[in-house]
Amino acid sequence: MNKNIYTIRNKSLFQAFNGYHVDIAGKPSDPMIILDHHKLVHTLIQGPLIHFLDRSKVNGDFQIIKTANISGLYLDEEWLEDYLYEYGYTDAYRIRYADSPLFVVGFDYKIKESKNSYIGKYPVFGKNKFRYYPSKTFAESVIEEFNTYPLVLQLG
Repeated sequence: MNKNIYTIRNKSLFQAFNGYHVDIAGKPSDPMIILDHHKLVHTLIQGPLIHFLDRSKVNGDFQIIKTANISGLYLDEEWLEDYLYEYGYTDAYRIRYADSPLFVVGFDYKIKESKNSYIGKYPVFGKNKFRYYPSKTFAESVIEEFNTYPLVLQLG
């Protein structure tokens, strides 16, 4: 998919989850849909289709509850509330720079040693396009890795 297709797809997803604050994060080819900064919806996106799952796709042992075409996607508010209640969601964590409105949005490197080798990794902070962590343990390990920064784990 090219960038224009992702933009069109994301616009449809924002419209479909109307009534929620929606963040679309992760890989463009397999994005995470996060509602209200902390609810990672169990979905799988394959081309023009979105599959709503009964659990996280991480372990591969899931059932598809509903499949819909993303283009023109309409999600009935009552259906979505029932889905979230019945099948839940995964808590999504963000890492915030203490006493500031800035969150980790990515990482950069000070020195490039070779084509695929970098040293001096450091976090990059911003107010938009947050990096989300579906595992509290993993988010805590990132905080530990950058313990020279005053980082705070935040649910949502």
